Amino acid sequence: MTDTKANASFTVEDLTSLQAKLKKELAAEFKSSFESLTSKLDHINTAICDHGGRITSLEEEATTIDQHHTELAGKYNALQKDNGWLKDKLADLEGQSRRLKIQIRG
Repeated sequence: MTDTKANASFTVEDLTSLQAKLKKELAAEFKSSFESLTSKLDHINTAICDHGGRITSLEEEATTIDQHHTELAGKYNALQKDNGWLKDKLADLEGQSRRLKIQIRG
């Protein structure tokens, strides 16, 4: 039993060096993890900025399309009125033409 105790005993210097080694390894692991997270965050930030630009572009395009639609709707309404007037005028002229061709014989 005393043999097991002798093998399991550590000196203060051994513990101090082990602590320093573990501290360095832990610091390196934390630094690596932090750099990885920073890289991922930068990538996400870049993606968000790109999406923001795309959304702004789409909003501007939607505004342009809405203005164009409003303009076309106004032109459509004007053409619809003109078309109705032309149909009425055509019907009137056809009626006059029929009335003028009537010959009364008696």
